[in-house]
Amino acid sequence: MIVTDLEEFEQLLKQYNQCFYNRDIKSLRDMYVSDGNVIYFDNHANCDSSATEVHLAKVQKFFFKGSIVKLNYENLVVYQ
Repeated sequence: MIVTDLEEFEQLLKQYNQCFYNRDIKSLRDMYVSDGNVIYFDNHANCDSSATEVHLAKVQKFFFKGSIVKLNYENLVVYQ
């Protein structure tokens, strides 16, 4: 089976979203890269950060009390 860039991104997005639906910080952590300087802009209040561990700690706190809704997306376009 050949996977296109769009399909690969959709799979990644679904996996990422599932971590939130399940409130699964371990699986979310496993998705993050360990190299480079990444700034995290998250759509959840007060979860932005410039450090992975700080960001994940904020997301973990959000998992305990935040409201998570299912996301719908359509007409997805990926640029690389």
